[in-house]
Amino acid sequence: MKKLIRLVCVAMSLSGFALSVRAVDGQVDVTDKVKAAVKDNALTIEATNDNFTDPKEGEGKKLKVDYKIGDTAASLVVAENESLAIPATDGKKLEITKAVYGVMDDAITPKNLDVTKILADTVKDKKTLSISADNDTMKGDPAVGTGKQLKVEYTVGGNAKTATVAEGETLTLPASGDGEGELVIKKATYGIF
Repeated sequence: MKKLIRLVCVAMSLSGFALSVRAVDGQVDVTDKVKAAVKDNALTIEATNDNFTDPKEGEGKKLKVDYKIGDTAASLVVAENESLAIPATDGKKLEITKAVYGVMDDAITPKNLDVTKILADTVKDKKTLSISADNDTMKGDPAVGTGKQLKVEYTVGGNAKTATVAEGETLTLPASGDGEGELVIKKATYGIF
């Protein structure tokens, strides 16, 4: 069946037909449909076959949406028949960059968010940071119903350090014993590892 779908897609493409939805390996690109569902810089959409077609009958599907709020990029994934919601953020535009519906291996499904910019923007006077590791502050929940961690790679005065706190805790940098100097956030990730 997969070869037949690919063959039909190639034949239609060579014949000059435009393809807006493409089924490949049990997934369909639903970016345009998800973009159209954004209202007032917020998104709520159901991950159902009725909304997106059934790219692989008999198997559980997921909806994965890559998006940006302002300059912060993130991804959310929900299982078939669940609702995906991205709430509006005051004054920041929600941009859907890619959306895929279909069968996804858990190993490639993101379970964390890149929150480097959020933390970097919160550093005060290039010296200190105090931030809560929670879904609101991190602008999303990458693993609904599961305890998460905030993991940070940073430097203080040029010396590389790492810190990890559990969801609900407050991260304060520099930590005792880190020394003095400019605090630079290199990478920050919120989720499960």
